[in-house]
Amino acid sequence: RNQVTSGEASKTEAVRVELPRDTVEEESPRLDLDFVDLPGWGGFDPDEQAHVRKLVRNYLRRAHLVLIVEEAEKMQRLQHQTLVGANPNWMHLRERFGVVLTRAASVMSNWKDFSDLEERPESLDEYVEMYKNEIRETTREERVADALSSLPLYPVEFAESWEELDESIRDHTAGWIHAQLEDLLDRVNRADAPVAALH
Repeated sequence: RNQVTSGEASKTEAVRVELPRDTVEEESPRLDLDFVDLPGWGGFDPDEQAHVRKLVRNYLRRAHLVLIVEEAEKMQRLQHQTLVGANPNWMHLRERFGVVLTRAASVMSNWKDFSDLEERPESLDEYVEMYKNEIRETTREERVADALSSLPLYPVEFAESWEELDESIRDHTAGWIHAQLEDLLDRVNRADAPVAALH
């Protein structure tokens, strides 16, 4: 990062990372997929911002699927992640995009007396719609808010943060989280399918 901000580095070639065999279940289907993890839009340095734009423009135009990933508590940053200048017409290519909100169930741990809340979601549809409404409310530009909230949305939770959740929240959301992770995995598995098959 220091080299990027100082203007010493501007390469856009990907660094290839291979997963060890023991991290993949043997019965998992073999998929010919390349995952490219691009930097987010968080830096204030002009050289860093220019470098991120270059990376995103280079890779997004070739991507079959673009997952915009952000923590649920920081979803107001989604508008910057999508307006990074990668493709001014991204809103017309929505079939290629999806939004993943991580630590989504953890947000509920901030709600006092969760089990007594009247406004808590009671179904998967309500759970997803709750976050879509939050995206609409936290995105300043209306057309971007409408576009973002129209994308497939996957509010998920896993790993340590899931294990650390209050048991009442885990019990309430476990089925939704599992369904969202299954849907997300299915979407990734179909990433190289023709666009018409993705609807």
